[in-house]
Amino acid sequence: MAMHAVPLSALLTQAVGSDGTALQAWILLALNKKRDGDGTLFQQLVEKIERNTDLVEQAVLVTCLSRCTASLQIRKNDEITLVVLQRCFRANTPLTAAVEAFAVNCVSVNADLLVSILHELVKHFVKYDLLAATPPKNEAEAAGRSARGVWRPEEAAEEAQIARDVHRVVQRVLETFPTGTMSFLDQLVQAYPHRVKRLPEQRAYLANILHVISYQPQLLTDILRNVTDRLIKIDVEVDPQKLEALHTGVIDVADDDEMFGLEVEETSEERQKMLENAEKLDYMMLILLQFFRSIFENKHVEAAEHDKFFEAVLVTFQATVFTTFRSKYSQFLIFYGCSYRSNYSSQLLQSLFRTAVAKDQPDTQRHSAVSYLGSFVARSKHLKLSIVEAALQMMKSWILEYMDKECPDAQGPDPNHHSLFYSLVQSLFYVLCFRLPQLMGAENGKFDTLKFDMRLDDIVRCALNPLKVIDQKIANKFMTLAVKHKFITWKVLRPLLEHNKTIVVNGLQEFEDEHTFFPFDKYNLPHSRHFIDPIYQGWEEVSTISDDIFSEDDVASAGGWPGEGSEGAEESIAMSLTSQLSLSDHHHSHHSGSPSSSWRPMSFSPNILDVNNPLHRGRS
Repeated sequence: MAMHAVPLSALLTQAVGSDGTALQAWILLALNKKRDGDGTLFQQLVEKIERNTDLVEQAVLVTCLSRCTASLQIRKNDEITLVVLQRCFRANTPLTAAVEAFAVNCVSVNADLLVSILHELVKHFVKYDLLAATPPKNEAEAAGRSARGVWRPEEAAEEAQIARDVHRVVQRVLETFPTGTMSFLDQLVQAYPHRVKRLPEQRAYLANILHVISYQPQLLTDILRNVTDRLIKIDVEVDPQKLEALHTGVIDVADDDEMFGLEVEETSEERQKMLENAEKLDYMMLILLQFFRSIFENKHVEAAEHDKFFEAVLVTFQATVFTTFRSKYSQFLIFYGCSYRSNYSSQLLQSLFRTAVAKDQPDTQRHSAVSYLGSFVARSKHLKLSIVEAALQMMKSWILEYMDKECPDAQGPDPNHHSLFYSLVQSLFYVLCFRLPQLMGAENGKFDTLKFDMRLDDIVRCALNPLKVIDQKIANKFMTLAVKHKFITWKVLRPLLEHNKTIVVNGLQEFEDEHTFFPFDKYNLPHSRHFIDPIYQGWEEVSTISDDIFSEDDVASAGGWPGEGSEGAEESIAMSLTSQLSLSDHHHSHHSGSPSSSWRPMSFSPNILDVNNPLHRGRS
């Protein structure tokens, strides 16, 4: 009997338990006839693979097909490649092994098949969630993780196994054809689901693309950039203040944002879209933060590998998040990464300082760097106070240098021409709002000399008059704390505030709209916030400033400055090039009186920053 007259089903039954020689010969015949224009047998083969429910037979059939890959042609046999790679992942070990052999043999004998093989494999990254078997915390999470709205443990375990099987095949293909890595990256980028796709697709793809890094570590930076870029596209559509209102229906007056008088408006028209985008963003952040934790807390790798990973995170932040106008949540990835080592915080701060003071950088990026700088130093609970002090010293030095250059010719506050100066002063005061009580409460009074070294009285009384320009809620909180901790006396502030009531300055609203932004404000995504809350510096409420601080009782109780007229602390609190933030050594001896026309701040240049300098470890 001619080979083509024997039913495929009979040959397949015969092949189970044998070497499958006859079945293999039939498959070759089908492929050759397809090449010559007769696709009858080929179509029978395709239909058998597509519809077969017997996994043992399916494994035998694909195994025999894998021995015939030399006869596959890229355009004439695409259908067989597609059906094998799309229909034969069934969480079955023998069948997965057969699919693996098929894919590897395809790219081994015909490099032209590589792109189509990878294309079909990457499609599964959307369909099968690598994390599907992780039990959901509640019904809402279960509904969000499944396209059917219900989480079933058995189905979830099978889905996760299929995802692992797909990665196994991808890994073997790339090991066989290592030059296909960039083609694989192209497929990953093209297959990433659009931001409007539902949460299950977003979650599945993110988990899978991150897993790729485990066997393709050279793609780390590229994958992080691509993932973060997609994250930002959803991030910019979420308003944290509106989200808070949508979740609670009311505004919490104890909220950190309320501290600075930010208003929240609920918009019913965008409610559903806002909640959907926030949920996607929340779970994407959760997966990313879990991934970060798995890297940083992996004790089986060298510390150098952790450092390499953080460098990729920092590069990704600089290339994506930092250049995005008012990103709300994506920046917390770098915030979280910095919590694992002090040196990581130092690297980020040096990068921000370098951008802030670099005159060749666009003003938008310099302003962004200043905002990130102030927000990070204020909000990072894990940041050592010695690094906080170093950051304050560097900010102060830049401010004083700018004052030295611009104040002699200044006619008054002018946010249109000195916006960067006001941004940095605003960030300085913002940091002090959060950190001043901690610095003044440090053991042994190690930071008490900041009272004389920061020269806050000179800054607030300079001709550029920053208290008139910066956000008034920040200014109010700053003045309250500065008076309380005796950084500034009532004699300095009272005439200045009275004067400010009498003047009108152009550009104040524009400055507030464009530059009053602190990127590490409250993180309110409910499922992922437990990663951020323990390392996040919240606000400790103090009474706001009022006319009462200028009362006679306050003057009498304040008793002036302790040690007024003295030369200050014996030990300089300035940082050096080899200390935490690589600032050149300098020492100032100050008093609390009026600014002197003879003082000159140190020269501050981005060239003095050196990211390779280790952290100063003499203080904690």
